This record gives sequence, structure tokens and C-alpha cells, in this order.
Amino acid sequence: MCIMEHADSFGTGDLSGNCEKSIYKVADGDISELTQIYGCFKRPVFLIAYSIVKDYALAEDVMQETFLRVSEKASTYRGGNSKSWVLEIARNIALNCVKKRNWETISADESESMSPSVEDAAVAEADFTRAITVLDEVERSIVILHLAGSLKHTEIAHILGIMPGDVRIRYFRALKKLKAYYRFDSFGKHGNRINE
Repeated sequence: MCIMEHADSFGTGDLSGNCEKSIYKVADGDISELTQIYGCFKRPVFLIAYSIVKDYALAEDVMQETFLRVSEKASTYRGGNSKSWVLEIARNIALNCVKKRNWETISADESESMSPSVEDAAVAEADFTRAITVLDEVERSIVILHLAGSLKHTEIAHILGIMPGDVRIRYFRALKKLKAYYRFDSFGKHGNRINE
């Protein structure tokens, strides 16, 4: 299953004020409202996590940790954009996960015994996965948050801690890179899409 199919299986959820109300209810101790929050944000949380960690299973772990953290930190939510708040939590967890992974060392014996799962191999071959490799981490996050997460440039700027103008510039540069990738790809240079 490719990443976009996995993300599409999540659906979009109800992104109205119900999600914000659910965060307040969780803060008041109604843990059953986590189901509503999960339904609202599971797709964009997974996509932002995957764009950062670049590993299917790890992105799912980040997603799970995000919703646990939402339940723990719901009392700190001060209103505003609930989607930005949840995605900022997801982004921070994913970045911490990458930092931790970079610091961990694997012994030679362990690395020889490891083999990629069939699912990871399928994800690595997905068009989407190959295409986003032409983007740097910030561009990848911007594109995924804007296209798949349906966030506005100002919301993305808040999450990433950069200026909205920089988000717009990087977004359009990223789109140019992706267009060039697919234009190049259509001539058979990046794989066998022509023969498929």
C-alpha cells in the first residue's frame, strides 16, 4: 500500500468546531472524545509524520504518540486553530524521533540481521515517495500540510516557525521541483512509469 493510499484510507474527518470542543472535553476528563479528535486529524498527522520520519511504521508510531500527547496536554490548549495545535504536536514528536534515531547506533551484527518488511519496500517504490525526495524537509512538510492537510500558508508558517511569505515562496519552489521531476519522469528517467 503506497503512502497516499494509506493516507486516503484515513478519510478527512470532521474539521469543524466539533474537534475543538472535543479537545476541551478531553481536558475535562472525557477520554471518549479522543475518538472524535482522531477522526478529525488522523490523516494530516500521519502525513506530516511520514514527511519527516520517512518510514511508514515509524510514522504510525508518531501518530499514536501524537494522540496520546493530545490527551495529556489537552488542558494546555488555549483555543484558536485546533488543527495547527495538533499538527504542531505531531511535528515536534516526529522531529524528536528523527533526532533520537540519528543518535542511536546500530552494531554491525544487528544491521546484518535486519531486513526491510514487504510493506516498507512497497512504500519505498511508491511514486509519491520517490517524488517528494526531490524536496528538502521543509518543502516536503509545506507541500504535505498544504495539499493533504488542507492548511493555509499562515497556519503552516505557525507550525514550522517561519514567515508566511517564506512558506508561499518555498511552496511554489517545491511545486516547480515536483513538476520538473514528473516531466523528467514521463520520459522514463526516474523509473518505468512509461511502461506501466
